[in-house]
Amino acid sequence: MERLTQVSPTTAFLTYMSIALALIAVNFWQGYVSGAWQAAALLAAGLVAWTLFEYLVHRHVYHLANESEVGARLSYLMHGLHHESPQDHSQIFVPPLIGVPVGTVLLALTYAILGTRAPIFFSGFLVGYVAHACLHYCIHRFRPPRGLKFLWRHHLLHHYRCPDLAYGVSSPLWDMVFRTMPPARSKRTRLGYRYRATP
Repeated sequence: MERLTQVSPTTAFLTYMSIALALIAVNFWQGYVSGAWQAAALLAAGLVAWTLFEYLVHRHVYHLANESEVGARLSYLMHGLHHESPQDHSQIFVPPLIGVPVGTVLLALTYAILGTRAPIFFSGFLVGYVAHACLHYCIHRFRPPRGLKFLWRHHLLHHYRCPDLAYGVSSPLWDMVFRTMPPARSKRTRLGYRYRATP
């Protein structure tokens, strides 16, 4: 079961980006959304939708308190392994074996709501996911670049100080909206985290 939760970041990146680009190509090939501004707006909306989806899944699925043994095991496989070994890069991306079927269901739901606007919106959603996963990978592998330290600190506080707060990885926006920001005093503490170069 644990093997199903592991994937090479390169494999996952290429898979999900290929699907996102294919959806954009289908959109323009079929002429669903032909206006550049409308397409850009739908792409941006998909990106924002991803950040909310990321927050809700991280908070209410990955950190769900399970009473049953089976539920606890599934929660551990989905996210507990990452908390146990945060620097294991094979646990950062969702394996395509799991992500593609889940994505297909989400695309179908998006199509039911948005109709022919779904491919371009969902491509933005997928690009949001890939950007999130790449950022998540970098947070656990490298020192933060200047200007992005707040994102590094926000997520590392979730891992090492406040596991029931700071659920946003791509952005702390929804933590602010839903009041799950870490307390100010925790932001001033040293995390003592050692970054390790990618092997």
